[in-house]
Amino acid sequence: AQSPAGARYEALAEEIDRGLRFMTACRVNDPSLQSARIYASHEALVLDYERAMLRLGESPATGEPVLYDLSAHFLWIGERTRQLEGAHIAFAELLANPIGLKIGPTTTPDQAVEYVE
Repeated sequence: AQSPAGARYEALAEEIDRGLRFMTACRVNDPSLQSARIYASHEALVLDYERAMLRLGESPATGEPVLYDLSAHFLWIGERTRQLEGAHIAFAELLANPIGLKIGPTTTPDQAVEYVE
């Protein structure tokens, strides 16, 4: 660990290893403890990057083809790029991923309804 962040990581990894060794010693063997679901999220800001991450998939509900952005599980549109007629909203409308939208105190209730629609 050459840096303070590296030292914190090493300490955390050692604590995890210590906990796993303890569980092994106690003969705890629950398969659900062997893996974790990790989800990633980020702002869909750079559309050229996001477009490169598009993949055609199948809707689990209908079996129909749908587009997924594989850069994250959950994407959001930021306050600066949330124009209703803008490219970021148009891009998000194409996706089967869950989408979030940052809104602030300047957003009217009518605008919020338009985003949902």
